[in-house]
Amino acid sequence: MTAQLKAAIDGRKEKGKQIWEEFFTTDAVTNDDWKGPNFELRHLVTRDKICSNNRYHDPSDNCVCSLCAKMCERYHILRCEKRKKTLTEYSKG
Repeated sequence: MTAQLKAAIDGRKEKGKQIWEEFFTTDAVTNDDWKGPNFELRHLVTRDKICSNNRYHDPSDNCVCSLCAKMCERYHILRCEKRKKTLTEYSKG
């Protein structure tokens, strides 16, 4: 194995460690339908809509759910106890 190949493989392994474990159980990974044309809820699969910070950002410890006031982790919308509307309704605004 060349040094360049080993470095590339090590780099990929390191990137893999940076992926949060919960990611592998989300719809984005377990279901490919969202990748198709005109999929209405694509943005809900790829990002949340209920963080009190309504600007696009990566989830952080500063994210607070606008519904339940708890920490708003990535994909929090799927399990928020205070969510009353469907994901489709949240996707529209």
